[in-house]
Amino acid sequence: MDISIIQALTLMGLGLIAGVVNTLAGGGSNLTVPALMVVGMPPDIANATNRVGVFLQAVVGASRFKKHKKLPTQDFKAVIIPMLIGSVIGGAFASYAPPSLLKYLLLGSMLTVAIVILIRPSVIAPPADTVPFTFGGYYWSDFTVALYKVA
Repeated sequence: MDISIIQALTLMGLGLIAGVVNTLAGGGSNLTVPALMVVGMPPDIANATNRVGVFLQAVVGASRFKKHKKLPTQDFKAVIIPMLIGSVIGGAFASYAPPSLLKYLLLGSMLTVAIVILIRPSVIAPPADTVPFTFGGYYWSDFTVALYKVA
């Protein structure tokens, strides 16, 4: 796969923006996966490539929040097993799904989540009384490290 300098610079810029978006609110993949597919990357490879960045951002973000004692960990044991099972099943499905089907599933799921967030943001925002950390009128949710405006 050959990409031009303009495409490479665009991908780097989108990667930077997606990293900021993922740290603040999640959803940076809505920028990077379609961009990788637009420059010619097959959907399965674009998704896998995107997951590397998401994993690294999650590790760095979680470690920094934990270092500053802003990441509550008391509920990790309750959610880790279901998360691992879902991750393995989802990863296996994505690995064996035909790229033509995966393309529509990826874009469709990203579009659906974006629409839900735009129409009903309260679906993903935690209750105000469970907020562990506020800063500048915003609060951080515990596991997604998502930023929401305090109502």
